[in-house]
Amino acid sequence: MALSNLSIVIPVYNEQERISASLDTILEYLANSDFHCEILIGDDGSDDNTVGVVNEYVEKHSNIHLFQYSHRGKGAVIKDTILMANDKYCFICDADLSMPITQLDRFLLDLDENDHILYGTRESVFSSRIGEPYFRYVLGRVFNFLTKLLLQINIKDTQCGFKMFNMSVCRDIFEQQTMNGFIFDVELFFLAQKKQFNTKEIPIDWYYYGDSKVRPSIDSFKMFIDIIRIRLNSLFGRYK
Repeated sequence: MALSNLSIVIPVYNEQERISASLDTILEYLANSDFHCEILIGDDGSDDNTVGVVNEYVEKHSNIHLFQYSHRGKGAVIKDTILMANDKYCFICDADLSMPITQLDRFLLDLDENDHILYGTRESVFSSRIGEPYFRYVLGRVFNFLTKLLLQINIKDTQCGFKMFNMSVCRDIFEQQTMNGFIFDVELFFLAQKKQFNTKEIPIDWYYYGDSKVRPSIDSFKMFIDIIRIRLNSLFGRYK
């Protein structure tokens, strides 16, 4: 399906070293596209010069917008920023471009009017994982098992940072989102499944760059607790 407009949402936290290269790459890609795109950057209270670097791009490019927040977590930043978008379709994109931005074409080629969420997956036989340490791969499998066991989510890869949303229907699940941290993806998929939204997986090539903000020893426990919180929210009727 051909698009006329798209919003790209990029959450950032202390990304002064690579956000410039990522924005240059995205702008180069968009220069060869046939749709208009706004880039919405949500800063999660960075304490380095990320804001200064991004502001240089804001001054030069009318389609780049920066939103600054206190440090609350990736989920909170994405929620607040994506709800500022004006376009029907929004694409969430990690700042490190661990999926090459050119693979956005895969989402666009598979996009159908009836699709509500398209999510990048590293779990398909047609996907590639490059450079990922084995222990992180194992942790991911354990996490996927727990989400299926406790929440019955039928999504192979909830945590891939590249997703497209049809905001004409998905705005509702973002407004209900309560998780501020890395588990926000799981909550969105849980809500989408309750509402019987149409989801579609897009196989991608994913590169591990070794400087993830996720700390396995600390964040894994927090994410497990948040899975329990999502389950309790549902049991106590806190989701519409």
